[in-house]
Amino acid sequence: MRRATLLAVLAGLILPTALWARQNIVLNGSMERGDGPAGIDPMVAAEWTEFGTNVERSPTVSLVPPGDGHSLKAFGDADSNSAGAFQEVADIAAGQSVVASVQLYSPAFDKLRASGEAGLVLEFLNLFGGTIDLHEVYVMDAAAPADTWILAEIGPLAAPAGTTAVRITCRLQWNVGDVLGAAYWDDAQFSVDDGPNLLVNSDFETEGFSSGQSPVGIDEWLGFNDQEKSDDFALDRAFSVKLGTEEPYSGLFQNMGVLSAGDRIYLQAYVLHPSSDPLVGNSRVGLKLEFDPNVEVPPPAEALTFD
Repeated sequence: MRRATLLAVLAGLILPTALWARQNIVLNGSMERGDGPAGIDPMVAAEWTEFGTNVERSPTVSLVPPGDGHSLKAFGDADSNSAGAFQEVADIAAGQSVVASVQLYSPAFDKLRASGEAGLVLEFLNLFGGTIDLHEVYVMDAAAPADTWILAEIGPLAAPAGTTAVRITCRLQWNVGDVLGAAYWDDAQFSVDDGPNLLVNSDFETEGFSSGQSPVGIDEWLGFNDQEKSDDFALDRAFSVKLGTEEPYSGLFQNMGVLSAGDRIYLQAYVLHPSSDPLVGNSRVGLKLEFDPNVEVPPPAEALTFD
């Protein structure tokens, strides 16, 4: 038994067909239902720069405000070894005393395991953004209690010579290939000489957008890179998926479930190429059906004929 992974690249609608004996098994093929579980951008925390694949602003748990807000969430994947978000604070001078802290949480239903560890990183930066000195503390791992907020704190530290800024990072790291749960951060703090908190959106309540990904998720689909749900054009009802070329490889895919050897498969989509914003250069788009026993995002190698 193998899983078929369906990848649609560029604006397309997966539609049921009228031919005899065909049954449409694509979910939400008209792209009408949005912000879905894979809609990353609605979950981005404003003023924070994310890194890694699985990072989002999450309503699952919250320390500030208690129980009814958002936190920063990160979880691992098989192809990398870190994820999280950072924020830089400028105008830090040598000799100033700095302190950083954040609270971390891992739920029992998705607890960190294997080599996963989460914590806080503080870097002193020079005028060119290079790291002069680095300090890190990891308080959350497989042995840490679940469903408990745990404080990670660094400092007070004296900024070394040459410091002009500080970078504060909420970081989850793990060994490549490990399967692990999720970590959450909330109530991030950074102060200089016992002053006020200088981090913006330190409670992760303010929503922002990262460039090149969907501002609204699409239910049942997993998007990557430059793609979004759009009402610019639609063949079926009100929405379609719009894909751009900010990234070298963009699209979205859906895992279709278990198929049996000998099953006959038919795939259809409609693509619109708008004259107001045409493809240029060597851009190529299309549609792909793939049999993938690991249900992974397909690599950027296709025969895409629509240009």
